[in-house]
Amino acid sequence: MEGATSLASTLTVNGAVSTNSTLQTTGAVGFAAAASIGTTLDVTGATSLNSTLVTEGAATFLSTVSVAGAVNLGSTLSIGSTLDVTGATSLNSTLNVEGATSLVSTLTVTGAVLLAAALSVTGAVSLASTLAVGGALDVTGATSLNSTLAVEGAASCASTLVVTGAATFSGAVSTNSTFQTTGAFGTAAAASIGTTLDGTGATSLNSTLVVEGAAT
Repeated sequence: MEGATSLASTLTVNGAVSTNSTLQTTGAVGFAAAASIGTTLDVTGATSLNSTLVTEGAATFLSTVSVAGAVNLGSTLSIGSTLDVTGATSLNSTLNVEGATSLVSTLTVTGAVLLAAALSVTGAVSLASTLAVGGALDVTGATSLNSTLAVEGAASCASTLVVTGAATFSGAVSTNSTFQTTGAFGTAAAASIGTTLDGTGATSLNSTLVVEGAAT
């Protein structure tokens, strides 16, 4: 047939159909078997698939892809722009982020958190359990502790240490400069002073005062 052909009813073909040009239909098209298309399939309207869509090559979408059900990926998902998720996100393996991460709300982690670089926090940090620091802890502002401070190693203060309550030392206390207290000073063990002991107020001794050298 060299001209146009119009069919008022169904055309049923039991064998293969091959066209050398465009196949255009204004109504529904149904395939009971596989359909093989050697070039582009152009659909101007909505497309509904009642079963699986398998693409052997890359699939390119020029606009939004909306999926009402679950999406299962057998390999990597690569996104060239923003990933916007309105619901909860569950990851069964590692989350690797090469760039900066910005969170506008709470980050809740039930397991351990490992940081290979610095952690910078501009707001308050609340810890419900122990904070273990393997290296130096550098605090530029005031530090307030509502409970005991336990230091297993040496503690070095580059400036004044002010204690408003009682301070108890279970080991030796060594100072390279002045040790000054405005309240009572008591020691349960021997006190060794390598230089002058200067007391501006009254001094009370509950036991013997032993002076090995001259007393002036």
